[in-house]
Amino acid sequence: MNRILLGLLVMGMLGLACSSGGGGGVSETCIKITVDSVGRGDVQSTVTNQCSAPATLELMATCYDEAGQVEDRDVEYVEDLPAGDSEYVTFVFYPYDDIARCKAEVNKVY
Repeated sequence: MNRILLGLLVMGMLGLACSSGGGGGVSETCIKITVDSVGRGDVQSTVTNQCSAPATLELMATCYDEAGQVEDRDVEYVEDLPAGDSEYVTFVFYPYDDIARCKAEVNKVY
């Protein structure tokens, strides 16, 4: 009987860890980032924490030329973004003339 109860307890704890993402309810899947505008030398983005807990983030923007070659990258950090909140992020680049497009992404969630 005790083995059955212990087994059920362990299975319940594993299920709880999996349902919460195993890391306090924060993962890359619930962090959203958009590119709002691309200027000469900067990219304006908005990052939103759709997780159930605060998140510290490492974000990266990459800009490409017409041929699809990487022109430049920038990494920025956002600390302790509360669950449900958004923050504006500015990535800064050398002011290239031939930037065709830029993308922003979540590198790491701490």
